[in-house]
Amino acid sequence: MRTVQYTTEGLVNLFQKKRVLTLAMIKQVLGTTVKMTAFRKLKTLSYRTSYSHCGKYYTLDEIARYDEYRLWSFNRIHFSRNGSLIKTIQGLIDSAESGYFASELKRTLKVRVQDALFKLHCSQKVNRQQIGGEYLYLSADKWQDQLERRKQLIEAKEKEKGLYFQSGFDSPEVRGCLQLFLSMLNEKQRRLYVGFESMKLGRSGDLILSRITDMNVKTIARGRKELLSHDISPDRIRREGAGRPAIKKTEVLKAIEKLMEDDTAGSPMGGLKWSRKSTYTVSEELSSINICISPKTTGKLLKDMKYSMRSNRKTIAETQHPDRNQQFEIIAYMK
Repeated sequence: MRTVQYTTEGLVNLFQKKRVLTLAMIKQVLGTTVKMTAFRKLKTLSYRTSYSHCGKYYTLDEIARYDEYRLWSFNRIHFSRNGSLIKTIQGLIDSAESGYFASELKRTLKVRVQDALFKLHCSQKVNRQQIGGEYLYLSADKWQDQLERRKQLIEAKEKEKGLYFQSGFDSPEVRGCLQLFLSMLNEKQRRLYVGFESMKLGRSGDLILSRITDMNVKTIARGRKELLSHDISPDRIRREGAGRPAIKKTEVLKAIEKLMEDDTAGSPMGGLKWSRKSTYTVSEELSSINICISPKTTGKLLKDMKYSMRSNRKTIAETQHPDRNQQFEIIAYMK
């Protein structure tokens, strides 16, 4: 039986005509219904998969005209020399002079970036630092240089607008003293004090102080509103029920059970289980599937699941019993 031969000539001609194709169109022009055959022929060409539309579209490098960011778009379909959206974002952040805010990446890439940024942060491939209530995403290797450069750019921009002069924080010494003073206050005192300073500045006060103190604009606005409404409890730092809500256990427990199923031993009588995995290992494996919890929280959840938190130890043998070998000597004699 002769093997069917599929040529790429018709595929290249269709790419040049349409510029962008779907997998269904590629299989149709090749005359096959098998996905692997289509990819095998694509592999002989220099092709790219779109980072938008869940990688639904394909093009050739000879057709794409990449810009300075190594990006190319056609009919709102977006491609990158770096490949997938995650690799594209990481490449942009690593090569940036001063990192990227999520809003800047969204404008550049023209797609949603929050999920990809979360995955990159959980896998520690990028760093992030909060500036003015917004996260700045930085290279894992040179994040300190990028952060310093971004702060310089923000300061220069604010000076052009006269905001530092308007606020009275134009001196680096004054700003340093303010940061030191705020570090000695609890979160409620910090919020109320900065809210009070914002009231003195008037319009744009929240934004100005957010840039100076690195506090969220919404936090400053909340402090200002609490002062104006006199809605302040002297006995509590946080209102009752405030703080981060408890982690939703259902999905996390299912994920832990799946991770532990091949590394679990236990007692069928007592129901106690133990594993050779540490809480740090389990925490890292959870972060790889986008569940970011600390080793300490992981330990609490494992304890709730009746896992013993004992570690393996080597024990030193005690002194030997004088009659230890007697049973073996009797057996040898009887033989």
